[in-house]
Amino acid sequence: MKKTAIAALVSAAFLTAAIPAKAQTVSDNEIRIGVLTDLSGIYSAIEGPGAVLAAQMAARDFGGQVLGR
Repeated sequence: MKKTAIAALVSAAFLTAAIPAKAQTVSDNEIRIGVLTDLSGIYSAIEGPGAVLAAQMAARDFGGQVLGR
């Protein structure tokens, strides 16, 4: 039982370690920034499209670059 639990933890560690390496190769040196906001629910008037606009304005303020890219 103890060996099975250790083997499962080691397997999970190796699998999760491989995920970021794969994600880095997919992006083609492109950085995407997402905004998670409510666009249609009851709180959309409070945040909603204004949060998306604020993120776009912030990107323009920084010249459309993240870490020099």
